[in-house]
Formats: sequence, C-alpha cells, structure tokens
Amino acid sequence: MPFDRDSGLVFSEQLIKKVRTRDRYNPARSLGQPPERQSSGHGSDSLFSVTLRRLLCNLDKLDSDSLSTVPEVLLKQIWKAIQRS
Repeated sequence: MPFDRDSGLVFSEQLIKKVRTRDRYNPARSLGQPPERQSSGHGSDSLFSVTLRRLLCNLDKLDSDSLSTVPEVLLKQIWKAIQRS
C-alpha cells in the first residue's frame, strides 16, 4: 500500500465504475438496507450520517482493525445502527 511520508497515512486507491440508476436498489442484499436520508431537505446530511450509511452499505468489508481507533462512543452508535439495519 502507498505510504504518504508527509502525513504518515497509508492509503490505497481504486477506480470504480459508476453504478447505473436501475442497479442501485438490490432487494436480494444479505446485509440489510442502509437507512434512508434523514435530512430535512434543506442542505446536506451530516458527515456522520453519510459515513454511517456508507459503512452499512459495506459491512462485508468491515474488520476489527478498521475499528481499532474509533472512540467507544462512536462504536456504540455504529453498533446500534447495525442492529437496526
């Protein structure tokens, strides 16, 4: 994996194809559906809610190493969201 000497971060980049609109909803998903947008329609959702939706869409890629630095308060919120989905 590439390493950024300035920031000390390790990262990887992947190019992905754009998903066609008709392919976005897959009723056969085994991990449950992510929560719907809950914004008031004025402005955008919070960074936390957007990130939580992305996390719930990619539960199959989640492992303990990726959560090792997440504060306990956030882990509890993530766990509750996983149980609701």
